[in-house]
Formats: sequence, C-alpha cells, structure tokens
Amino acid sequence: MINECVLLKDGRTIIFQDITNSVSADIYQDDLHYQVCESLADKYEIEKSLHQVLVNLLALKSFRAREITALCWYIENYKSNIVEVFAYDDVCLSLKSQGLGDIIVNQLGIAKVPLVTRRQTITVLVKAILHKLFRLFSRKPKVGVDVVRGWVEVTESMYPDIIRTAEVRVYPFPYGIIRQINFINKCRKLGVLWSFDGLPYSFKDIFRIVFAPNMFEIAITQLEYNAFSLYSREVMGWNPNTIYTSDEYEVGSVAFYSILTHNNIKSVNTAHGIGWYCPYVAYSEFRVFNHGQGDFYRKRNSSMALVLRERNNAILPIDYDSCRNATHVAFVLIHQNFDDFQMPAERSAQLRLGNLIKEASAKCKVPYFVKLHPNTRPSDVTAVSRSLWGDPLIEWKTLTGYRPIFILINSTTFFELRDIAPVLVYSAPSFKPELYFESGYNTVCLESCKEILVSLLNLDMWEKSFQNQCSANIFNSSDSAHPLHCALS
Repeated sequence: MINECVLLKDGRTIIFQDITNSVSADIYQDDLHYQVCESLADKYEIEKSLHQVLVNLLALKSFRAREITALCWYIENYKSNIVEVFAYDDVCLSLKSQGLGDIIVNQLGIAKVPLVTRRQTITVLVKAILHKLFRLFSRKPKVGVDVVRGWVEVTESMYPDIIRTAEVRVYPFPYGIIRQINFINKCRKLGVLWSFDGLPYSFKDIFRIVFAPNMFEIAITQLEYNAFSLYSREVMGWNPNTIYTSDEYEVGSVAFYSILTHNNIKSVNTAHGIGWYCPYVAYSEFRVFNHGQGDFYRKRNSSMALVLRERNNAILPIDYDSCRNATHVAFVLIHQNFDDFQMPAERSAQLRLGNLIKEASAKCKVPYFVKLHPNTRPSDVTAVSRSLWGDPLIEWKTLTGYRPIFILINSTTFFELRDIAPVLVYSAPSFKPELYFESGYNTVCLESCKEILVSLLNLDMWEKSFQNQCSANIFNSSDSAHPLHCALS
C-alpha cells in the first residue's frame, strides 16, 4: 500500500504526516485552512446552518483538514522542488479549489482517511456527559437578568463589573479543574449570583455517535447543532437582555447566537485569546485583540459589531518601573501546553528555545524561569520545567526584584507583558506572529536567540527593545474603546 506522500526532485519522499508535524499551527489560522474546510464540507448536502457548524468542526477538530492544509502550504512554498504528489481524492479536490490543480497528482482512490477520528469522538462524548452532569446541579435561573457564560477566572477579568449584577452560569472546563474551583470560590466571595449549567445534549445524538460506522463529522455536527439550538430556547425563557460570553471555540455556538439574535437577545463575546477559532460565529458584538482578528471574524459575519478589547485577561503584580530599576536580570520563557493540543512543531520549538535559554543563562549567570501555563497540572510542574531546563514560575510576583526578558511562542500573555518588559516573539518558517501582534514586537529565532538575550542584559538595549514594542501598543491607543473603523468601512 502506497502512503500519501510528496516525491521530490532529489528522489526523496515526504509523507503527509511528516509535513503536518513540521509546520506551525499558525497556518491553520490563515484563510488557506478555512477554504480547505469549506471545500471538504461542500461535499455534504446539508442545510446552511448545519454547514456552518460542520466547517467550524473541521477547522478546529479535523486532523485530515490540517493535513491537507499543510500539504497546500508546502506546495505553495516548495513547488519547484516537487515532482508529483500521491494522494486520495479529497486532496485532489482541495488542491483544485486552492488553484494548485496544475501539480501532478497520482490519485490513490477514494479517501480512506476520516475527517474526524474515533479518538476525537470520545472527547466529544466526554464533553457531552460532563454537560449533562453539570445540568443535574443547575439552579433555576433568575428571569429578566443578564447572563454571563463562565468557565474560569478569566471570565471575571473580562466582565468584572457585569458579573456583579448579572447571573453567572458555570460550564464544564476539564482542562483546568483547579482554575474552575478558584473561579467558583471567587464568585462566592464576591456574592455573585451563580449556578452550574450545561448544554442539553440528547442521548439519541450521543448514541448516534457511539454507533456511527463512519462519518463521525456529521454525527458530531448534528449533536452540537441540536444541543445549542435547544439551549437557545431555554435561554430565551429566562428573558435576558444580553448574554456575555467567551466561546468562539465552540463549534455549535453559531446556532445558539443566531437564534438569540433573531429573537432580539444581544450577545457580547470577548476573545479569550489571540487565536482565530470558529470562522462562523453570530454574536451581536465581538471584542477582539487587534484589527487582524477582527477582520477574520467579520469576513463571514458582516453584521457583527467589532470592538477592540479595553483590557487584558489579567493585571500583573509587576510593572515597568519596578522592573527597570531592578538590579538582577532574569530570562523568562512563557510555557504553553502544546502537547495537549497536538502541536508538534510548536512543542519542538519550545524545547529548543528552552535549551538555548539555559545555555545563555549558564554563560551569563542569569536566572532562568519557566512561567507555567495556568492549565498545567500540579503533578506536572516539575517535569515540565525540567524538560525546558528552567526553574518553575507559578506566581508572577516571584519576578519582583528582577528585570525580566520574556520569550514566547504566540501567546496571549504578550499583551499583558508588553507594557512591562521586552518580549521576544519566536519567528520561523510557517510561524506567523504577524497574524496576532500586527506590529510593535521583537522577534527571535533559534539562530539568534542566545545573541539577543546576551545583548539585552545591557540596560540601554533592554529599554530600546521595550520602546520598540510599546510604539504600537493597541491598548494605549486613543481609539481602543471604539469600534474597529477599518473593519466597519
């Protein structure tokens, strides 16, 4: 059996999986990926509302869609080195839809690779069961009160004033149970009106997935669409004026907010991160990090109002003045849990950066910390920090007394750090920091990492780097609280 692969002019062959593993997930944040997902969804004759949910599902959950996108990216960038491609029919259709039909393709037959795997369906089933459990402990909502859909402490930082007068409905968040417990305790401490809640996933739809012989993508699409549609009717009975949320990663949420909007219930979504998630959303208002993110969501949702976020996800206990005047320098790598989201290229880059920072740290006798992602399990703290060769950093206040130099790979934390100290953003082929940060950021690659870190030990160079990223700080811009005029024009 011939594997799907690319034959190069030097005689080598590269299988699709190796291409996928070598490229950054940033290419799945570009129009190329969403166009591939549209072409894959087009083969199903389903109504528009289901089609939108299916495209969202493929964009976020389909390894096959990512594999085809990675191939298209590879062909676009290395076409002159390619002799021919061996692939199934779904690849051929996608290549034609991307204007790459002139590449020689040896078709292997009808696609045998599922768009959504059995393993991914298990994740969906666990999610559905957790939602049903949360509903068992749900309290009857108060009628006529605004609603905040919440998960963890970030919800409170997004809507600090609103949660004190609205009702907070708390939904399952399996990636960070401790964070959710802390959020619930904070709600109790503040005297916030809150309750557990979940979507009404039906056992019929769950069983349809369990016993589906194939085409899991359609069964999951139906399950998500039905659950969100049913839930919208429940919410309408509460008679809220506005729903506040942060769920642009929920593939079925487009159905939920479409129905609410049609029934004159306003919805406000605050981007929970810098990434681009579901291409189809239906909020009344979307609060985004920057113009690029706004333009992406506006492309398929032209009636939605866009607003630049007025604040970050967190306010840190360190600031520029205290850092600048500190006597000791520290290197700080912002860790991300790439393993949990199957991002091998980012994981590899993070490991290599960690090793280079360790070498610079040893050479210059400078402390090196790894700021662990908030979803890191307590039992994994030591292992994660050791794998990146640094000392674990849990609380930001630990950096008090240090003049930090931050290094990260496309993290929302950038926006919280850029007013404090220099932030070096990783850049490499297929890594696209410009998608998220637009301008005013300093880049670093593997080849230059140690040299740049050493140069920033000098206070003048540290300040120069800091001023460069502040020159385009969107949170200090005069129109940060106003609609995105460029997106609305």
